[in-house]
Amino acid sequence: REAFLAAVAGVGRLDALVNNAMLIRYDPIEQVTEATVDRMMAIGLKGALWGVQALLRQMDPAQGAVVLNLASPTGERGFPGTAVYSMVKAGIASLTRTLAAELGPRGVRVNALAPASIPTPGAVAITPREEYERRAVRFPLRRIGREEDAVMAALYLLGDASSFVTGEILHVDGGFLASA
Repeated sequence: REAFLAAVAGVGRLDALVNNAMLIRYDPIEQVTEATVDRMMAIGLKGALWGVQALLRQMDPAQGAVVLNLASPTGERGFPGTAVYSMVKAGIASLTRTLAAELGPRGVRVNALAPASIPTPGAVAITPREEYERRAVRFPLRRIGREEDAVMAALYLLGDASSFVTGEILHVDGGFLASA
């Protein structure tokens, strides 16, 4: 909430919100602690919810707004060691659909982007780049994602080209979920 208010103070009003904050921890289920669950839920799910509330408080009702949540294929398909991360991302997908239904009449579009295997600097800090390259054979497109793949999809969902799109989860995953 404070970050949003600081941004509004700097530019006057925001018409779009990208909920991308997330703590990434992959642990076997026996090692998951309540503190980890609480922190990941607070950042990933509560942060998205509070961000939307902040957007609604300051948006121009005549113009509407756009919310883009970052989901993940892990929220739809099980992977070992990702119980809490998957739980949060599944919650983001559900929140996206629910808010699209609730806020659509108020001119707010809500969608999610679900990228897979994109070696961003933060992701490479957890998973070595070589592992990403090994994953390429599991994707129908036979490559891992690039940052610009996600950026272009995000720009589409945030822009006027998707003005009649809401409640959707756009998978930018090289066909991974389709072939799984």
